[in-house]
Amino acid sequence: GRIEGDSNSIRQHIGNLKRACNGCEASAQEEAKRKLLPRGEYLIERLEKEDVDRQALLKNLQLAVSSRGTSKSDLRDVVVRARQGYLPQELLVEAYHKLRRRKIEFLPSSFRTSLTSKKN
Repeated sequence: GRIEGDSNSIRQHIGNLKRACNGCEASAQEEAKRKLLPRGEYLIERLEKEDVDRQALLKNLQLAVSSRGTSKSDLRDVVVRARQGYLPQELLVEAYHKLRRRKIEFLPSSFRTSLTSKKN
């Protein structure tokens, strides 16, 4: 299964796995090399792809948060994709803050309209 993590943690896992594969190749028995090395190399490839995917999700999230023209629904979609991509919660704090602000920014004008119509 997938776990939550940022690009740095994924790269750390890749490095650990590469070291384990190199150690296995250097000193393991032939049967272990034949069975385990292909699995380790496959996991390295998957983690490298996962790293690229999460970097792209983070970049899109940062662009949506920094852009003034991002609509509320676009921002929500980017946040949902980031959560589905297992980006850590701490990377989403600013996006959630902006989304909450966007959800309530219409309230003052709605209150004024309501009060004005009540007076008439």
